[in-house]
This record gives sequence, C-alpha cells and structure tokens, in this order.
Amino acid sequence: MVFQDGFTFVKKEVGEGLEFFFTKKKREAKKISRHCTLLVDQVTDFTMRGGKRTRAFLVWLGHETARESRVKSKTSQELLQTMMAIELFQSFALIHDDIIDQDSVRRGGPTVHEFFRIHASTHQRINPRKAQHFGTSMAILAGDLALVWADELMEKVKSQESRDKSEDIYQRMKQEVILGQSLDVLAAAGLPSADRATINRYKTAWYSVIRPLQIGAAIAGADEKMIASFVPYGLVVGEAYQLRDDFLDGAISEEEFQKKAKKLVIPKSATILLTEFARFVLTRQS
Repeated sequence: MVFQDGFTFVKKEVGEGLEFFFTKKKREAKKISRHCTLLVDQVTDFTMRGGKRTRAFLVWLGHETARESRVKSKTSQELLQTMMAIELFQSFALIHDDIIDQDSVRRGGPTVHEFFRIHASTHQRINPRKAQHFGTSMAILAGDLALVWADELMEKVKSQESRDKSEDIYQRMKQEVILGQSLDVLAAAGLPSADRATINRYKTAWYSVIRPLQIGAAIAGADEKMIASFVPYGLVVGEAYQLRDDFLDGAISEEEFQKKAKKLVIPKSATILLTEFARFVLTRQS
C-alpha cells in the first residue's frame, strides 16, 4: 500500500467533514451573538490551515487493521466523526501548548493567542499589556472550545459497546496528554520532573500513535486483546517518529539515524499494514 495515498484520502475526507462542521458551529454561535463568531473563526482557521492529519490517519489505520480491509471508497460517518474529533483535540492541545511555550507562529500563521493580541492592539487600540492578556484569555477559550467540540463528536458513536471502549481510551488519552505536558512544563522550569524519555513516550508514542490506533480499532469493534496489541507496536513507531524528527532537525547524523533505525524491532504481532506504516515513518521526508 502507498501510505501517501492513504494520507491524501483521509485528509480530504476529514477536511470536507470539518468544513461542514465549522459552518454549522458558526451558525450556532451567531445565534448567541455575532461577536462569538470571532472565536469560532479562529478555531476554524487554525484547524483548517495546516497539519498532516497524522492522528486522524492512524484512527483510520487502526479501524482498517481491525477490519482486515483496505481503503474504501467512502468512510463511515462514525469513523469520520471520530477522525474529526481527534483533529479538534489536536487543535486544543496545540493552542494551549503555544501559550505555554510563548510561541508566536504555528502552521504558517500567527498562533491563536498572537492573533488575538494583534487584533486587540490593532482594532481596539488597547495598551500592550492588556492586549497580551486579552490574547491569552481568548486563546484559552479557543482551545477549550475545540476540546468541547471534540468531546461532542466522540459521543456520536452509535454502538454502545464501541462507544464505551473508544470513550474510555479517549478519556485516558486526554489525561495522559495533560499530565505529560505538566511534566514538560516542570522540566522546562528546572523543577523535578520525569526523564525526557518518559515525557516523549507520552507526548509521541501514546498520544500520537497508540491511542489513535486503539480508538480506531475500538470503533471497528475490536476486542480487548487486539486493542492491547497496539501498545508494543506503538512504542516502536513512536520511537521511530522521534528518531526521524531528531534527524530532520539536525540533532543526529545520517549515520547515527541509520544505526538506531536498524535496532528498532517491529513486533511480530503487527499486521502487514502496520509494518508498512512503521517503514513509512522512517522513510518520510517531512
């Protein structure tokens, strides 16, 4: 399978689904006040203007692995809404992460708090300190709104058993991301925290690989044994992601990258589909 085709397929489906969803949410916000649409527009712009949709793709991959099938011509509504939910959760995480890291650029444009700071300074002509506080306040609300919408979409799974399983995994993922981020903040401040490997494991392997795969499999009706089988696989792929990113960022040499990559052992339980994806991660160019 050519995974770039899979990414393209998922990106198109999720993009179209989110466009429809955001249009509906803007109408709902406008009924409260036309001023509420400013917040909705920022969440929309931030979510739609970039991102590889990797986590949404992994939800799809987990679903297809559980079904032992390949790309379908049409994605089921439940699966699509779940993929959209994961992307909205990613928006929540990034918006708040940018506040914590005090970043001003994300996905080729201003971060949400920076957008609102500029908006306040330009249109409201308030002093810099108040503009910065306004930007941070609105960005916190934007992140919260994205999270509320993610929760809303996750609740739309019709099958009670699948909903219970996927919801349980989703709730654990949310907790892991926030607690993992707290470890990152503690470490950045020079305070006692977990080691970098533990932080990366929760920020990369669990959140970026394992949980999306498990959620997709749960939607497909996978049993507990199959859902658990994604853990050793996800840890390896998470390590591959981190290794590849370190190489692309110039943190390690080509020789060191190749040496470490050869030591990665894909679990024997992995399907052909999952094995191909692990190789794809190591050979991706961006």
